Amino acid sequence: MAVLAKNPIILSDYSDPDVIRVNDTYYMTASSFHFTPGLPLLVSKDLVHWNLVGYAAKNIPMPQFNEPRHSKGVWAPSLRYHNGKFIIVVGLPDEGIFVTESDNFYDGWTSLRCVRKACGFIDPCPFWDKDGKAYIVHAYAKSRIGFKSKIGIFEVNPESLDAIGEDSFIFDGEISQPTIEGPKVYFRNGFYYIAAPAGGVKQGWQTLLKANNIMGPYEEHIVLSQGKSHINGPHQGGLVDTPNGDWYFLHFQDRGVYGRVILLERAIWKDDLVFMGTEENAEPEDSFEVNLSPCSTALPGIAANEVNDDFDNGEYGLQWQWQANVKAEAYVLKRSEKGLCLLCKNADKGSLWNLPNVLSEKIVYEDFTAEIEMDISGLKEDERAGVLFLGGQYAGMEIKIIDNEPCLNYIESFTDSYDSEKRVEKSVVIKKCFIQNKDSVKFIINCNSLAPDKEKVSSGMADSECPSECCCDFSLNIDGNVIKSEKEAYKPGSDHWVGCKIAVFAQGKKGSVIVKSVKVMPKSK
Repeated sequence: MAVLAKNPIILSDYSDPDVIRVNDTYYMTASSFHFTPGLPLLVSKDLVHWNLVGYAAKNIPMPQFNEPRHSKGVWAPSLRYHNGKFIIVVGLPDEGIFVTESDNFYDGWTSLRCVRKACGFIDPCPFWDKDGKAYIVHAYAKSRIGFKSKIGIFEVNPESLDAIGEDSFIFDGEISQPTIEGPKVYFRNGFYYIAAPAGGVKQGWQTLLKANNIMGPYEEHIVLSQGKSHINGPHQGGLVDTPNGDWYFLHFQDRGVYGRVILLERAIWKDDLVFMGTEENAEPEDSFEVNLSPCSTALPGIAANEVNDDFDNGEYGLQWQWQANVKAEAYVLKRSEKGLCLLCKNADKGSLWNLPNVLSEKIVYEDFTAEIEMDISGLKEDERAGVLFLGGQYAGMEIKIIDNEPCLNYIESFTDSYDSEKRVEKSVVIKKCFIQNKDSVKFIINCNSLAPDKEKVSSGMADSECPSECCCDFSLNIDGNVIKSEKEAYKPGSDHWVGCKIAVFAQGKKGSVIVKSVKVMPKSK
């Protein structure tokens, strides 16, 4: 039997994935930036159906991440299995290269530990050579270090992965492989290989570097590119083999507001080179059969595209992340019944952009309606709670208590004219409203995808068949009456390298709200 892979295999934002196989199970992790818990852990038996089973990093162990640091934090990781341990090496662009490890993929990960302090070292990948030495191969972030398009290496302690050698360049792609990054190192048939994307996220391609020595010199080969396919910019990922000797390449494609979605390609070795995608042209494929049997047993965790939640036992599902380091007990009141009790906190933080206690989940459909039911009876004077569509900016609806009356507001953020890293929030009063059943108000987000921009398609910046932009509107169902925002449909943008999210929040000093359920329903086009 075989499994049909239909790309994207995960229509959700799992940026910069890396994948390995241990025995008959496949394991994956991805970037998480400033969201916590971070470094998502996913498992599969057939490379097509993936479950989220947890996170390797509960928090980022540095005080600056106790506040939202948008698009900073945990960048592209590498996942390896060495000497009976799962190991993730990850770059934080301003702080250095860190490692976490566990004997058990599902639990017990050590706190992130710095193995080299550095600014601008990104996309690290560990490699243990046959002579007993070990290295970390990595790329560079021009925004931090002043240059890019090079691959670097330094020697590390084979056991601890602490840096013991100086950093040096092993490949310069400035002319032929601009913006080369995300290196993944492999050894096969006596050759050293570095698989790395180049050419930029939206217009780039996959490069394979090949050498007789880890230090080079390296031959360079383009082994996957858009070509005549509609799939632009096949980007960073990892190679993995199966027990029967087949190879596959799992990577992402930037889909704008939908995030960096996950695609799978066939990989074929020929003359000690691996080419990905179609055998004829090395281009991405829409669908093909994976030569593995469908998984016959239930995987642990939740499906990678799970977004619905009834918050059983007062707890939130694995899909939810905070905007910064959070001690959940400070923001969630533990209770045994259904419904997530969010405590109103951080009244002095102003814009929701600055709130650690904004709880969000990825979007998994191009067109959908999300219904979030809340009990707002615990809100106090000047406190607010509601829902957001969160990206590079945010918009949403909230209930705020003013003069002991619930007031329905539309909220939207704008870039601060004095600081592009900050957001200024503006709110528009829709109406003061009498709410009879405060234990059941339903916020509604209605999202519709937009056709791909022809100009972006022609320049290679967008997929010609799949949307990367959307617009959405907001409404509130109170006692069976639907109140809509009179604002024009909101058109969000992604947050640098992060796709848009659905979020809930409660801001104040003393009160609380109960999020009773989140239901996200796809719409047919």
